[in-house]
Amino acid sequence: MVAAHGVGSTHLEDPTLIPTRFGFRLAAVTLALTLSACLPPQTPEEDDQAYVVPSKISQELGPEGGEIVAPDDSPLAGVRLKVPPGALSSKVLLTLDATQDPTPLGSAAERVGLQVVIGPSDVVFASPVELTVPIDARSLGQHAQTHEDCKVWFRTTAQWARLERKLSVEGEVTVELPGPGVAAAGVVSRTGALSCVTQPLLCIGGLTPKITISTCTSPTGYCIVKLPAPQFTPDNRLPNFTIVGRKLYYTHVPGIDKVSVARYDLDTGESVLLGTVNTTSSPEPTPIAVEADGSAWLALDRFGNVKFKQNTVPFRFDTGLENGRSKEGQGVVVTGGKALRFLEVGNVRKMAEGTTIKPFPSVDVPSSRTFSFQPRPTVPGEVIAVETIDFLGFNFDSTFAPEVFGANAYQDGAGSFKNEGIAALIHNPDQVLWKTATNGLQRIAIPPEQQLLAFDADDLVYTAGTLVPQLTIVREDNGVAVLPLTDAAAGTDEYRRMRPRALVGVPNRSEVFLQTAGAGTEQTREFYLVRKSN
Repeated sequence: MVAAHGVGSTHLEDPTLIPTRFGFRLAAVTLALTLSACLPPQTPEEDDQAYVVPSKISQELGPEGGEIVAPDDSPLAGVRLKVPPGALSSKVLLTLDATQDPTPLGSAAERVGLQVVIGPSDVVFASPVELTVPIDARSLGQHAQTHEDCKVWFRTTAQWARLERKLSVEGEVTVELPGPGVAAAGVVSRTGALSCVTQPLLCIGGLTPKITISTCTSPTGYCIVKLPAPQFTPDNRLPNFTIVGRKLYYTHVPGIDKVSVARYDLDTGESVLLGTVNTTSSPEPTPIAVEADGSAWLALDRFGNVKFKQNTVPFRFDTGLENGRSKEGQGVVVTGGKALRFLEVGNVRKMAEGTTIKPFPSVDVPSSRTFSFQPRPTVPGEVIAVETIDFLGFNFDSTFAPEVFGANAYQDGAGSFKNEGIAALIHNPDQVLWKTATNGLQRIAIPPEQQLLAFDADDLVYTAGTLVPQLTIVREDNGVAVLPLTDAAAGTDEYRRMRPRALVGVPNRSEVFLQTAGAGTEQTREFYLVRKSN
């Protein structure tokens, strides 16, 4: 991202932007100078000296803790540092001082208050301390934001890291600090610079705002809607989300050697558990297939293909079919009004519909490792398979030659919701392979390390990596743009929390479902919808 205009530049400050408490002092000085120009010169008294209020404040605190409060007539008026008991191991002379740090806060970030340096630099806090800094209401208003949008940028090294507010009221924001350093109140600008990777055909302006309402009117063109935390924790080993209508289906692991299927409502956040099976192993589940009546199919390796339905005992459908050493479930697809199961019987790949076994399509596939089978939404009866080496599409009702995208490192793939499109994500080189019935096959360059791919209902392709909190959006005419999910510095909790874990297109909506890493442990994954502006 390009730094917002004016951040970190050297210029004379516009008096209209000076905080109010400084504005009165400026007016008084101006008036005094004007009056003095009209009076005859006078000889000053020997002891008459100009009084300058010092900005630096010092106070000794110890293990018992305490609070440093800047006086009202100080340039630091409104600044408070609260040290909890036990944060200091011995008495220390702590200091607060105003500063002008020229280091830009970061992309799309704007300062809305003074900068303060907390010292000495070598002090160590055993637990976080609370810093409260004032907010300049006029600067905040210029960005059309409120105190609830305020953050504090903090730095001890070359780069700023963003700290989320712990508390804010009109005129001030409070955060927890890990130690001494420089702090500055700021906001994320909603009118930042454009960020495009290749051709400027699909550019994103500024940072993607998080909203809690259904209507998105962001000037960036996109919003992030945080969804309620799910009642049933998704399986963290291999996210396998499927969306049908406004319902999200996924696997949940309630205990050792147990697997469940949960259904989550994207509009209300309500969750339902469809059933649980004891697998006597820890199988890797594949994407869930959903029938018209809400039944959910799940392939569970050597445990087979299992059908889950609310208020019904889960059913292992393939255990009685054919003889063989194993009946490994490899995936289920619901397409063209049929449920087609893929399995391995005696190390031979098969397909099954009901109790009828069908031969697997005659495809020259170098690898037998299948990551997923899924329907091709716009072509009833067609199936997409993502394998270690190849990405292919075929129709189980006809004998025509399958489509095979050959490459050396497939990551993910999906079928579009219109135009009969099919797209795959590859490495070496990093590209989206995109084929439609009218335009043939295209290769579109994307940023490196992308691992997730999904279409939205407008046939835009979204990709993401699991290490960087951003999405890449690709258009069929080679337009490529980066959509940042946060402006937090790398290594911070916010940066780690917003890293993508799963990406799924939402049918009939200009949005995609996003699961992020979340805060703390693996049990705190978070759900979001990334939505285009209304």
